[in-house]
Amino acid sequence: MRYTILIILAFLVINIHAQSSGQPARFAGHYSAVVSEGALTLFIEPQSGSSYTGILNDGYQSLSLALELTGDTFEGVASDTSLGVEMGVTGEIKGDQLLFALILDPYGEGEDFEVNFKRDERASQATNSIIDQSQTNIDFPSGATHPQEMLGTWTKEELYQSGYGDSYMGAGTSQSMTFLSGGRMAEAGSSSYISGSDYSGQSSGEGGGIIPGVTWYTIGNQLYMQGIENGQMQQIHLGKYYVENNNMLITGTNGEKVLLTKK
Repeated sequence: MRYTILIILAFLVINIHAQSSGQPARFAGHYSAVVSEGALTLFIEPQSGSSYTGILNDGYQSLSLALELTGDTFEGVASDTSLGVEMGVTGEIKGDQLLFALILDPYGEGEDFEVNFKRDERASQATNSIIDQSQTNIDFPSGATHPQEMLGTWTKEELYQSGYGDSYMGAGTSQSMTFLSGGRMAEAGSSSYISGSDYSGQSSGEGGGIIPGVTWYTIGNQLYMQGIENGQMQQIHLGKYYVENNNMLITGTNGEKVLLTKK
């Protein structure tokens, strides 16, 4: 297995077992949109039959989606159980676009929030190839769960500083990962910067979609990941996790602590 820095506790790359829904693969995938409030990202993955789940993220908050697809139209609910928020969702597939509406007022007294999402083809190709290549369900050990509080995009940030005056150097990195319902994970982008008294630089990378290989689950307050290595399923015990106020603290089995923040 190949590990990224320490996302060390959560961010691996291996080959995943996905399941096909029998519905158009063009529905599952990654989408983006720009509205007056900022950028939105949408990720949709198949579950079984016509059922799909997903994550809607505005850079600050994530909503979990449960959707049913009928032909080119879909409906369902968007929710954030930590805030006690739940609202209806309707929409329609139109080519590489997704007409998406949140029903903010079920009594029809207010306007719905409507967004026209465009498919991110580069990120979606990896998702759809996984869906097309396998009919195998993901197997988890007895007692495994995927708590609602874990779902969404989590970011690990690190900052470095040294020296002062002409010798000052500052640097930082940020890596993000989305925990999806059903146990899959998706890369959600990364960035880094470095600066000094007479130089500076920065770089960023977009999310790469579902990681072809990693699944996650919890048993009690312990977090695990699993994947295929050399044809064999491998489980990794990442340690104890604790979630509060959009922060997740993971205490590794070696005692090392990692703090992640939900975006």
